[in-house]
Amino acid sequence: WIWMAAILSGMSVGALAQKKGFDYKFYGQVRADLYYNTRSNSETVDGLFYMYPKDKVLDANGKDLNNYSNSDFYLLYTRLGLDVAGPRLGKAKTSAKVELDFRGSGTTYSVVRLRHAYIQLDWGKSALLLGQTWHPLYGDVAPEILNLNMGAPYQPFGRAPQIRYRFSRKYFLLTAAALWQSQYLSVGPKSNKAGETQTQKSMEFLKRSCVPEFYLGMDYRSSAWIAGAGVHIGSVVPRTESEMNGKTYRVSERVTGVSGEAHL
Repeated sequence: WIWMAAILSGMSVGALAQKKGFDYKFYGQVRADLYYNTRSNSETVDGLFYMYPKDKVLDANGKDLNNYSNSDFYLLYTRLGLDVAGPRLGKAKTSAKVELDFRGSGTTYSVVRLRHAYIQLDWGKSALLLGQTWHPLYGDVAPEILNLNMGAPYQPFGRAPQIRYRFSRKYFLLTAAALWQSQYLSVGPKSNKAGETQTQKSMEFLKRSCVPEFYLGMDYRSSAWIAGAGVHIGSVVPRTESEMNGKTYRVSERVTGVSGEAHL
């Protein structure tokens, strides 16, 4: 009865929303992945996201330590999404998207994870997006394969909170974006209790920078071709203090990197 009441209530709200210029569509999938590998691989998500087989590592008897099989069964990439078409705001069409899966984060699986969440204003030739969606380095040129891989490690892969502007004219599409980090993080130094420096993934490096990542790219698109290139700039602050001879000092450091990509 509680579920029925919730559904009826949702239908009533949906009908009311449609009268005010809103429309919506639910979508999703139940995805089950069963895999079997004849060899140890470089991978993430406990083997679900496959990259490449590991090289030979010989033991004292000359046997390959990476020559062993492994398999598992997951439903982590089952997902649910909602597309919303909103009323016009001046000359712009408004829309929004929210999409979830159960991948979790880091080494914590089977937990709800936010994939996409954004609003968009579309004027026809130009569009402004605010929210989280695919990083511009991950474009439309990616392999469609049975394995969950998405072109890694060669194809940059990830989603990021961003403010993105796109302008299109005939066959050309210009993309400019300022981006922050949420689930796909920079790697930087971390000192343990023994004073040894280790590495960690953290959004603190970009937060301390106070400067978002920037991307600028151009695409050519026709009925038969997609081609383009882009440049990405990221600047992080790896640390704000340093220890020497038992004393702690404040430091001012910044690491800036430039990445380029081209696709066809």
